Formats: sequence, C-alpha cells, structure tokens
Amino acid sequence: MKNKEYDEFGPWVLEINHIEDVPKLFKPHCLEIENVLLLLKIPRNIERRNANPDMNLYDYVLAVYEDHLLILKRESDAVEIIEIKFKDIIAIRNSMDLLNGVVTLYLCEKIISFNYSTVSIDIIKKFLKLIRERFTGNRKFIIKNALDNILTKDIDELYHNILEDFQKAKDEFKVLAVQPTIKAIPFYTSRIKKILGLFNIFRRNSLQNIMFLTNEKELLIVTRGKTFRRPKAAFYSYDLTYIPIGRITNLRYDANDEYKNISPFFIETGDHIFQYYFEESNNQGDYLRQLLQL
Repeated sequence: MKNKEYDEFGPWVLEINHIEDVPKLFKPHCLEIENVLLLLKIPRNIERRNANPDMNLYDYVLAVYEDHLLILKRESDAVEIIEIKFKDIIAIRNSMDLLNGVVTLYLCEKIISFNYSTVSIDIIKKFLKLIRERFTGNRKFIIKNALDNILTKDIDELYHNILEDFQKAKDEFKVLAVQPTIKAIPFYTSRIKKILGLFNIFRRNSLQNIMFLTNEKELLIVTRGKTFRRPKAAFYSYDLTYIPIGRITNLRYDANDEYKNISPFFIETGDHIFQYYFEESNNQGDYLRQLLQL
C-alpha cells in the first residue's frame, strides 16, 4: 500500500492545499483549514534513507490566518499547539547558512524558532511576508536621510545581491546606514600585550559588514551571521532581522572595553535588545536615531 506522506518526504518545506496532505500526527488539530492564508509542513531533519512509513516525518505544521499564526509542533508522538497573535510579534529573524535555515520569532515574553532547509527559501519568504504584512500595522513612518547611493566598497557582494532581490520582489527597502567590514583593534592593557599585538596585526578579527534598511514600516538589519570573523575563516551565513519601527523604544551607543575602534549599538524593543557595532568614526548610526522621533 502506498504511503503518500512517506513518498513525498524530503528536506523541502511543502505547502498544504488539501486536508489529506496534512501529516497524520497533526490532522486532528487542523480544524480551520478553509480559513487559512497559508499552511505549511516542515520535515524532520533526517535523511531519507533513515525514514520509514511508520514514522512521524514532520516536526511542524504552520498555519497563517488573518490575525494570528498557529504553530503545531511535534513533541515525540504528541502535538504542542502554539497560537501567536501578530500584535505580539516584536521581531523576526531569518538566518541562513548554506542549506541550513532558521526562522526566529521574538515574542513579548519568549522566543520561538524552527529550522528549515534553504532549498525551500521561496516558500519561507512567502510565509514571512504574510506575517510581516500583518505585524507592522498600517502606519508609515517618513524616513529622512536614506542613503540612496551606497558606494560599492561599503557593502559585500552578497548585500548587493540582497538589494537586487528586494528590487525584483518590489520590496521598497532603502538603505539607512552601513557599517563596512573593518579590522577590530583590541585594547592592550600592558606593554607586552601591545608588542604582541603589533606582531598579530594581520591576525586581528574583522567586524563584519552590517546594513540597516527601512521600508518606512520596518527596520531591517542585514548581518553576516557572525559579528566577528577570524582571518581567512570561511563562512557563508547571513541574517535578516525585521523589526517594526513602532516597536523600537530606544537606540543607544555604549562603551566598549574590548576593541578601541568600534562601539556597541543597541536597538531596544522592550522585551528584547539587539546588539550591533559601528566604527568610532562612522556617524551613520545617527541616521537611525531619527526612528525614535517618529
């Protein structure tokens, strides 16, 4: 006898269009399928050769409705049901590292995340777009001083590709501030460490490129996954963090006792604080301050 759930199983996130496509473990809980805007099933992170027809092969079913998100999470052979009102989502982060993706939802009192394979990035973008259209509200904030012309040397090639993707998708993001990749210069507390530091000048960590954008509803921060990079270390990760402008409660610099040429920059949203960095001589962080005046 054929087993459709097993036959379809692979690393990809699948859209559910009919009740018979709901994984068997989750079927008793998918009662409002007719009102759903988008219904997805996310597979377990196991190889096909290790799967069998008797297993529960999906970790999540995600249902997007007009005013809330329903997450059905597999817990062994049981299901945990998590209902999230869009008004309770403070920020969203989409992290990608080659084939490994993670979506993180920052809520008022907790953080929820789930893994996915980036072979399914298009359907994940559709999922996130539906949420973003609903968690920002209808109000627009008029942003001044957007950097319409960014020098090529200021952003990585990856970021140029991301900007091109936004244009193709008609996402109207404008660059608000950029922190180019720079060498991080440590503080040296003794003469010996200072001398050793001179010998290690070519082995210093680099602060990775950071780009801040806005579509007049959200602040989008694009980072390279890891804040600092060791010399010659290869990595391919990047993060997209979306924060509704109306959620931002404070933007501030702080002192840095580790590196002399960079300052921590904090974006506060009440329950969550997001930390980034600017070079001391880079005043583009001041462009972000206007978000507090809107």
